[in-house]
Amino acid sequence: MADRIIQAARAGRGLSMALCSVAVAAMLTAHAWASPTTHGAGTTQPVATTTAATGCSGLPYGGQQYCNATISAVHATSYGVGMRVVLRDVSVTAVNTKTKTVTVAALEWSTCPPDKYCGATATVASLTVVWTGSPRPARGQVINLFGTTTAGSLKPVGYLTTSACYIDYC
Repeated sequence: MADRIIQAARAGRGLSMALCSVAVAAMLTAHAWASPTTHGAGTTQPVATTTAATGCSGLPYGGQQYCNATISAVHATSYGVGMRVVLRDVSVTAVNTKTKTVTVAALEWSTCPPDKYCGATATVASLTVVWTGSPRPARGQVINLFGTTTAGSLKPVGYLTTSACYIDYC
């Protein structure tokens, strides 16, 4: 998320100095000091049925490469089905042990030409996934969520906790 704020600032989208400072601090925290804690979702996918796009930027997890993704694109099945993706620095906004679901949210930025001022273009996107394995992340954590795409959703494989800024505080 901080990377997007920095990109928006560089593109001249009129962000305040305070917001830019928060973005830089969040970016440094998320990328330089991310916690190495790894958590599996208790589910496994055969390697033959899941793939990551060749040359995608992303993160390794469990010996596999996961491509960076956005919540909106996962909802739209833009990556197809069976792709390994990571939702980076998403905030865990709800955990329901009865329905075995976890809801994550993140700010997403719409595109704006570099020579235009587009105003407030950030929206909050959220995704609720069925999480049958354990351990589940806790509400209030910020995580990198690794999973395999399904039609309009994601099957979690696991997560890494990060020290990025929780969505309500950024």
